[in-house]
Amino acid sequence: MNCLSVQEEKIVAAIRSMYPIAVSQRHNYDITDVKVGGFLSFRNQNWKVLEKSKYEEVKWGSFGKKKNPELTHELKLFSLKTGEIVYIEYSVDDELSIYITDKEVKLRDLNLSRTALDEISEEEEGVISYNGSYFDYSDDESWAALYFKDESSNGLKVRFYEFENSSNQTLTVELWQDEDEAERPDREAFLSSELLSSEIVILQIEDKLNGWRC
Repeated sequence: MNCLSVQEEKIVAAIRSMYPIAVSQRHNYDITDVKVGGFLSFRNQNWKVLEKSKYEEVKWGSFGKKKNPELTHELKLFSLKTGEIVYIEYSVDDELSIYITDKEVKLRDLNLSRTALDEISEEEEGVISYNGSYFDYSDDESWAALYFKDESSNGLKVRFYEFENSSNQTLTVELWQDEDEAERPDREAFLSSELLSSEIVILQIEDKLNGWRC
């Protein structure tokens, strides 16, 4: 008789699909090498990569293509310890930058209307409060992008309004534009923090078993 829960079965299946790289070889890889089905370790947990998507930087006003757009990749990770799902984003400009999404923020907790957000963007400055902490708007870090879930998908339009506090946490308000641009954009907000590349150990680059999925 199988006494495992569905979540426990997923964890066991994920563990069985892991074939770790030799410890002596792991220093040769970083997060940019990892593909779907790969594994990495940080914060005392091992994680399996379920999905890998990307954001392509575009012009803020028109969503038009840029000549040399910055690419940001997003990894959807599954914990082999708890079964939780987390998201990590990384980009490479002058150096590798990695952020982990800590939690989703309810928009009502920000008391931030679409009009107020537009005013902050136009003025290129502003402050919002969340959970007792103040976040300053960063115009330099705010950007627009096309989101591609995979290589075959069409790009979805999104703008990122970035706010930062004194503890180096980032609060991002996202406005997702539907294909019917007459509709009001969907809004989401997330709190994230930076991860150092040195905190992450690459255990496996890609799927060795042709596709376990959560």
